[in-house]
Amino acid sequence: MTNLEHNDHLHVIKLAQAEDLITERTGSVHPITIKSAIDLSSEQIERIVKAVRQITHEDFTHVFHLVDDAMLMGVSVNTDAFYYELSGQKMLEELALVMHES
Repeated sequence: MTNLEHNDHLHVIKLAQAEDLITERTGSVHPITIKSAIDLSSEQIERIVKAVRQITHEDFTHVFHLVDDAMLMGVSVNTDAFYYELSGQKMLEELALVMHES
């Protein structure tokens, strides 16, 4: 069992559709949303949440996880104050920009 599962106020919620993504703080809910190309284990989710906590110093109440079949590979992480994406599509977009500038 991971630390996320031991923490009573933090729940990993698996979402079925992108329309259900919640990224902004509402009431007592302070979420972090993780979108990935494949299903992530509890340990992988925990590592991502810990890394974002170190960067943002935020304390999240809910973790929303969505597997997005449209992603080639990678993950994106979103909170109400932070966004990070390391996906296949993002890498291809950045490569296209570099090639266009040359």
